[in-house]
Amino acid sequence: MPIVQPVTQTEWSTAATPLKKPVNINVVLTTVLQSLEPEERTKIVLRCDDLPVAMGDEAAFAQLFRGLLQMILQKKDEVPTLFLHISCAGGEKTLPANSKAEAYTVQFNTNIIPSTEWFEKNKERLNELSALLLQNNGSLSVNQFKASGCIFSVSLPGKAV
Repeated sequence: MPIVQPVTQTEWSTAATPLKKPVNINVVLTTVLQSLEPEERTKIVLRCDDLPVAMGDEAAFAQLFRGLLQMILQKKDEVPTLFLHISCAGGEKTLPANSKAEAYTVQFNTNIIPSTEWFEKNKERLNELSALLLQNNGSLSVNQFKASGCIFSVSLPGKAV
């Protein structure tokens, strides 16, 4: 059985994991939203607050937001109008003492109510998105409210824009 050697800071550039760099989440999310089909965009009432600059991989964040939006849009036909409020809160999670970044939670507040079948269908996708976030020191949670909707929360290390 081979011994796995830890990757040191100087080896990051040659490792499979890309270097973490500042990524403006506003720009990434705007690009992802603009890539939606026009008919999908017209069925969404969107409100988006200012989002942080996060430390991580820009392509991973784009993949994450695209995946979340695709899962949310699966339920758009079950509500007359899909409301999506993307907000940001700081200081929700403890970071290591040597970290210069603050913790931010980007929340996708929706009026959809995912069913058990929806969770089963999207379980693998949710796990993939969680794994993407773990590689970028983040996390994903889904909170469902019985009568009012669902919140997808993405925690990321970053700083205010």
